[in-house]
Amino acid sequence: MNTLTQQSTLTRNMLNHMELKGKELYNNNENLRVIANLMEHPEFRKFINKHYDTDIETIILFIGLYKLIDEKSTINLNPYQKVAVLFNLITNPQSRSEIIESFSSSKHQKYIE
Repeated sequence: MNTLTQQSTLTRNMLNHMELKGKELYNNNENLRVIANLMEHPEFRKFINKHYDTDIETIILFIGLYKLIDEKSTINLNPYQKVAVLFNLITNPQSRSEIIESFSSSKHQKYIE
């Protein structure tokens, strides 16, 4: 067997092992499964590729704010209404300042606890 064939066989064996291990982890670890599903979703991947390197804290802020709107709303809002509330909160200088201050404070608080 030549060296190229040996390397090819080794690579196939490694990939097969990785796939089996990955399936096991995917099926038994909810966090890894959710991450894999998110990262394989084309729209999420496009978003991450566009914003990850420069805006990760902003992304987390927006996700947290969207979640807070969803949890604290006294009426059932659809996604478009939630986006409108999010936009209004972020574009209003006073609420934006309060949100950023609260986010910054809670972010540092988590590291202290």
